[in-house]
Amino acid sequence: MDASLAYWLIPLILLALFLLSGVHAARRELGGREGFENGEEGDADTDTREDYDQIYDTFYANVYDKLFTTPERVSFEKASLRENALADWPKAETKVLDVCCGTGPHVDWMCKDGIDIVGIDLSEEMLKKARDKCKSGRFYKGDVTRAETFPPKSYSHAMMLYFSIYQFKNPKMVLDNIYSWLKPGGVLILHIVDPNKFDPILDAASPFASFSVQKYSKERVIDSDIFFDKFKYQSRFVKDPDSDDARFEEVFEFEDPQRYRENIHRLYMPKVDAMLDIVRSSGFTRHEMVDMTPVGYEYQYLLYFSK
Repeated sequence: MDASLAYWLIPLILLALFLLSGVHAARRELGGREGFENGEEGDADTDTREDYDQIYDTFYANVYDKLFTTPERVSFEKASLRENALADWPKAETKVLDVCCGTGPHVDWMCKDGIDIVGIDLSEEMLKKARDKCKSGRFYKGDVTRAETFPPKSYSHAMMLYFSIYQFKNPKMVLDNIYSWLKPGGVLILHIVDPNKFDPILDAASPFASFSVQKYSKERVIDSDIFFDKFKYQSRFVKDPDSDDARFEEVFEFEDPQRYRENIHRLYMPKVDAMLDIVRSSGFTRHEMVDMTPVGYEYQYLLYFSK
């Protein structure tokens, strides 16, 4: 087969297989998920901070890493963090704040490397998972929109990964606080995306590793369907291209028809340049922008800023 023909034909065949599944997201069986079906049902809006625990409860904390955390992404971020953020700091002077740490996908290797790691999140159940990964770390339930949460100049590094910055309607408030909490010369690491172009299909729902159906679809594919042992998970990313507001909607359908769970995450997602302006307005200087395309995350970036 001619090489140029194969270049185009193979992705088209993969796309056809994807669409023949009958849904706008791939489905696959995920075994070994006992216990996930025992969580409480809830319907909450993360735009209201006091409702955060209603979404991020025991049930959600148990299933979170299966839905959102992949070894490929964590390995890529780990290598990038080491090269662009940690290499120039003596370990004895390094103290990392993981903002909105969730289950702590990076705290285990940081602990093994002897890095002083502090995590903060609004969900106690998510923090329990992080503590299990790093016994020597310190993890606090707290609100990063409050400047008094930490003393000034407490940390050498602060990171907000995996869409964390988009959870805040006023990201500048959080960035101002982080600027205060960092030591002079401290480093901020942000995960940002092009909100109108990134692929919102979850990795657990993707039929092929590092393959984006968005390239071959006329319309943006926004739905993910995943089958667990005792329930079906569905998610949808909803955003008007002309608006900075977005929603990430989740539905859990259980074998028991009387059980139903729905989550709505409201996000504030300005364009990349607008987000960079917000970060700069808090006093930060950008010194590195790492494209995540090599690991399959097009239009997603790790941004490194200094105080």
